[in-house]
Parts: sequence; C-alpha cells; structure tokens
Amino acid sequence: EKAAAKAAKEAAKPQLTHEQKFQQEKELKGLMALAEEGLNSRFSDMYKAFQYLDLDRSGRLNHSEIRRGLDMWNIPINDRQLELIMGDCDQDDDGGVSYEEFVDKLARGTVSNAAMGKRGMQSLEAMGVDSQEMLAEQLGHKKLAKFKPTVN
Repeated sequence: EKAAAKAAKEAAKPQLTHEQKFQQEKELKGLMALAEEGLNSRFSDMYKAFQYLDLDRSGRLNHSEIRRGLDMWNIPINDRQLELIMGDCDQDDDGGVSYEEFVDKLARGTVSNAAMGKRGMQSLEAMGVDSQEMLAEQLGHKKLAKFKPTVN
C-alpha cells in the first residue's frame, strides 16, 4: 500500500525540466542551510531541540511544527518551500519527521560521524541512562564507595 501511495504521489507531481529541478534543488539547499544555521545557533543538544519543536509530543514533527520552528529562527517560508523541506526531511514518506530524520537533515554538521549511527541513543534524556556510566559498568569498572587520595 505504501509503495502504491508513493507512486501515486509521484505521478501527481508536475514533471519538471532539468533547469527547474536544478533551481528547486538550489533553493532547497539554501533553505536547509538557513534552517541548520538557525537550529545550531540556538541549541547545542539536538534532542532538546527536537523536543522543543515537537509540541504534541508525538515523536514526529508535522508541517505546522516545522513552520513554527522556522518562524522562530526568522526564516519565513511559503507553503511550497515548506513542502520542499518536508519532502527532503521525511525520508520514509510517512508525513512526519522523526528524530533520526531531523538529525540526518538538520544537524549533520554538528554530530560526529561515529554518533550518526547511534543518534537515538546519544542523550541521557533519550536513553534514560548516562551512556558513559553504562559503558563503565559494562567494562567492569565499579564505583568506589569511598575514595582515598594518596600521594606517591
């Protein structure tokens, strides 16, 4: 069903010439750069940024939430530009932008390559457990009940 809906959606789109596609991609790159700059200038924690935008706490950003965020970052857009952004961000074509899609498109420059594969687990808020403490426990390091400093 999903593939058929996607094919119908693609068929309904007007066919663009190479020049129109080029201009559309150029416009999209500019919009995404502005959005990324606005996001990264206001938030250092991408998970908190996502939560800030996700007003209904659905775990997905819809059109109005994306528009609100861009408006807050002083990036006015029209409906066509919003559709371009949503089409680029919504990789699984389900009508919303998940946290993973959000990070992939809007925070790639601020997240290390090693973290990209683990982007859903990087935050204490996302996991509920501090990843460094968990790693120390898995490696067999135990917390000391009492620490006695010595001078050698």
